[in-house]
Amino acid sequence: MHVLVTRPKGKGEALSAMLETVADSVHHQPIIQITATADVADLPLRWQEQNIDMLIFVSGFAVDHFIYGFKTPLLLESSNVALIAVGRSTADKLRQWTSKTVICPDLETSEGLLALPSMQKAAVEGSNIVIVRGVGGRELLAQALQSRQAQVDYWQLYQRLPVTGLGDKWFVQWQSAQINCIVVTSVAILTTVFEQLPDKARDWLTSRCWIVASERIGAKARALGINRKQIHDAKGASNEAVLAQLTGIIEKQYVK
Repeated sequence: MHVLVTRPKGKGEALSAMLETVADSVHHQPIIQITATADVADLPLRWQEQNIDMLIFVSGFAVDHFIYGFKTPLLLESSNVALIAVGRSTADKLRQWTSKTVICPDLETSEGLLALPSMQKAAVEGSNIVIVRGVGGRELLAQALQSRQAQVDYWQLYQRLPVTGLGDKWFVQWQSAQINCIVVTSVAILTTVFEQLPDKARDWLTSRCWIVASERIGAKARALGINRKQIHDAKGASNEAVLAQLTGIIEKQYVK
């Protein structure tokens, strides 16, 4: 199995190293780049002005930019704010900065988070909740919490910018590397792949095996023309979840 990891710089390296333990080869090509927004500088003032009951971090990048904005993690220790992470890798990163309990669902999606007892109406009604995220995304999470009578605000601390102008080069490189499995952990990455590669690459792309981090990404993949049988949902964006999915694919091929 020849695998393409499309995660941004800073996150794809560890995943690639882990996948190399089971794959024939792994190629890491960041498809998007992560940059901070102006909101990072406003974090200390927002923290003082808002009476926050719960912080929900949607990614490791959200944690990184949050810590950078405050220059210190001590406020997490001294506050009574509940800490929530959508996925295990995000929770692990958050735990590096606090000894407080970090709640994380087994199903690493918005739906999995919303199913937690601590996310039900009786628990969140009247609460002030801040979702720490990048620009755009996770609308379902905010809408569901608002329907449960919570006050929801966004702190959008980073933005995803597509790496442009390299699509033709990527296509040649990926074909040369015999890539037959592509890992995507966000809708933004998936759509950027299809937007940046030349039209002649579409048939090649839709014939690859795809490992996605959620059903939401899988649905987008199907909308782009990828057959359902080619899409494998890791049910999470953690390195361990992706590794388990890839291992399962390889084992099934070996049995055949």
